[in-house]
This record gives sequence, structure tokens and C-alpha cells, in this order.
Amino acid sequence: MERVQQDDVSAPSGRRTVVTVVNSLSPTSMPLNEFVGWRSRRVPDERHRVISLAGPSAPGAPTGVPDSVPVRIAGSNVALCRHVRSLLIRGRHADGERTVLHAHHPRSGVMVALARLGARSGTPVLFTVHNMFSRYHPATRVLSAISFGGADHVTFVSHAAADAFPPSLMRRRSGAISVIPNGVDLERVDATLREIGSSERRDSPGRALRLINVGKFTEQKGHAFLLDVLKLLPDVELVLVGEGGLRPAIRARVERDNLVGRVRFTGLVPRERVYAELLEADLFVSPALWEGLPIAVLEAMALAKPVLLSDIAPHREIRREQPDLPLVDFNPEAWAGAIRSLLGLGSEGLARVGASHRATVERAFTLARMHERYTDVYESLTAARSRAP
Repeated sequence: MERVQQDDVSAPSGRRTVVTVVNSLSPTSMPLNEFVGWRSRRVPDERHRVISLAGPSAPGAPTGVPDSVPVRIAGSNVALCRHVRSLLIRGRHADGERTVLHAHHPRSGVMVALARLGARSGTPVLFTVHNMFSRYHPATRVLSAISFGGADHVTFVSHAAADAFPPSLMRRRSGAISVIPNGVDLERVDATLREIGSSERRDSPGRALRLINVGKFTEQKGHAFLLDVLKLLPDVELVLVGEGGLRPAIRARVERDNLVGRVRFTGLVPRERVYAELLEADLFVSPALWEGLPIAVLEAMALAKPVLLSDIAPHREIRREQPDLPLVDFNPEAWAGAIRSLLGLGSEGLARVGASHRATVERAFTLARMHERYTDVYESLTAARSRAP
């Protein structure tokens, strides 16, 4: 797939261009959905381009990039580095250009950092840390540190993610760091609510109480732990939304533990279908071992769905805005007890909890609020370039 017709990324005078650099294209990608998709629709004085190391998962598969945004698929590390370098060199000669390169992943971020060497370009680079440095693979930690050092400014999606970064690196650039918490696209959520109806669960006679988890099938998300919890709740069913390398192992575990018929796998589905599944559930559950600042949790709260979460730093960060948010240690019996207590509130009690969650998102975790801060960062970076000799 190729949408780019030329390499020029200079913008008309007074207009900003944001070139987003990612590892891959996916309809579930946070950088593509919550950054490129949202800003390309909502910020009229910006234009956007995407450079991706790899293409979509299969030919013709959705990319997650709006049709109006040009995409360049590099295909290799060397090609990505070469393409970014050509953009930097062209940008060096562009009169009135206001371009920012925004890297979102350690691997492709390193290619951006390498491309800058010797390019003598004033085009600024922003690097965003989306997850916990301490939980990265050792090789990814090295890539993240290089990307961190090669950027003009670094943003973290949560205070927890910033706290997990090596203090020795943080001290070297304390004036060029921002913590900007993730947010939810409330307009998209509310459009789905209008289309498919109330956020209350559709009750039917004899239907089991339903838990839901949304996340990639990796060690991080704690799917196996959820099955241990489910075994203690014989009258409850579980919906697992997502894909990933551990899905076959989790499916085999469902069969081995005689949970067939109580666990449903949806696979990778469009965001609106995810919202519909959330609306049909009674309780969102996430026993994640680590996170950056989880969009799936915030979206469930935006849909006025009660949530139950593991007691980890990013979830505690959400609880600072929602003091009664229930967090539970990694103990199956404790989780089963907390689930029974919440489900025991009944539909009216769960609705009150969900309404409180929604109010918290509206106050503290919207994309509009998040992007006000990113606009300030982009503006400061391009302003610094214009002042440079």
C-alpha cells in the first residue's frame, strides 16, 4: 500500500505538519487512532503524514489511518532511516515550514534518531513513551533510551511511565519532558451510544452475569489469572476482546479447565463493536501486570461501565481522579470476592458506579484535554526552531 506521491512534507506558511513515525499499521493502534485520526479531524491548521516501518497485518487489512492522510511504508530499518533523513534534509531548506516528527515506538524512534545524525536539520523530534520502561525487553530498553536521548522533547502517557524511566536519563533533560495522560474520544463513544442505545446492559431471563476484558493476548494483560478467578465464579461468564500470540494458549486453558461455554473470544473487532460488547457486559475487569495508561479502561469508564482493576501504579493514577475506584491485589480469591461484591449491587447500583466513572473521564481523561497539551508541545518545538540561528 502506498499513498505518498512525493517526499516533500513542508507546510504552507503558518500551517503545521506532524509526521507520525510508528512500527506498524493497525486499526487498534493508539498513535494512529488517538493521535493521527483525532487531530486530522479536529485541528484544521495541521496536516498529517505517517511513516511506518511495517504495513498492515495482511494485504488489504485496515491500517487505522484516515484515508485523507498519506502513508509511507518503509519495509526495513534502513529504508525508514533513509526516508526520514530525506525529509529532514528537505525540511532544512523549506521556507516557513513548521514540521514536527513524532515517534511513538522505541524501534522506529531509534531510526529517527539515527537519521538526524549529520543531517543538520532544525526539524524537531518528539518521542512519546507509551509503556513502562522497567517492563521492556532489555533490547527494547536500549532502543527506548536512544530514542529518548535523540528527541528534542519527550512525553510520557502517565506519571507512572515517567517514574519507571531511569532517573539518570531523566536528570539529563528535565526541562524537555512532559507528562500528558492519555484520553478518550468522547465524541466517538457518544456516537456509538446514540447508535446502539443505552449504556445499561440488555437483560434477558436466565442470562449469566458477564465480565469483559479488552486487550492484546500477551503476558502483560493477565488472561490466565482471569481464568483462575472465573473458576471461583460458577455463575459468571467472560468475554475476551482482542488478539495476540497467547490467544491459542488461553483457548487451550479454557478447554482444560472446563470453562467452554463460559468464555467467549471475539478476536480483533472494530472499535464500535468493542463498545457494543462493553455495553452488554456488567463489569470490566483488568488484572494487567503493567500498563502505560490503559485506553481500554478509560473507554469502559467513558461508557459508564463499572471497572475492577489490578493494584498497579497506572491504575492508582486513575484512582487519584476516582478515589473509590476498586483496585485488587493479584489473588484469585480476593478478585472473586470483589467481583461478587460489585455484581451484588444490582443494576441500579452498578449504574450509579458507572455514572461516577463517566464523570471522572469527562473531567480528567478526554482526548480534547490531552491534545490541548500536545498542541502546546508542538507549538513550543516549532517556535524554538524558528528562533534557532
